[in-house]
Amino acid sequence: MAIVIKIKRRAPRTSKVLFALTAEPVFKTDGPTRGYLDGVIFTAQAPNALHKWLTPNQGNFIADFSELIPMKKAIAILHDLHAGKTVAVPGRFRIDQLRDRFGFTPKSST
Repeated sequence: MAIVIKIKRRAPRTSKVLFALTAEPVFKTDGPTRGYLDGVIFTAQAPNALHKWLTPNQGNFIADFSELIPMKKAIAILHDLHAGKTVAVPGRFRIDQLRDRFGFTPKSST
């Protein structure tokens, strides 16, 4: 007679902290492409945590935004960034939703 032992493994603990995400445009200041969107400074803020990072414009902002919000809103946010506006991304996000988007790699799991 065989004895079967079942071991339950707990799912990896994910943070329940929700972050508000803002995006601030950075423009090229010299050269033939002066005035074009060079990158975006992202700020993810929660009551007890703050992450801030600069992401260069590599043409994938719409794809990253559309993973978090609907495509139409993602396009509208990119238009606002090109117009020089700082934008608050609608909604709140867990840190694992932001990981590897917009060039974000958190230093520690919050």
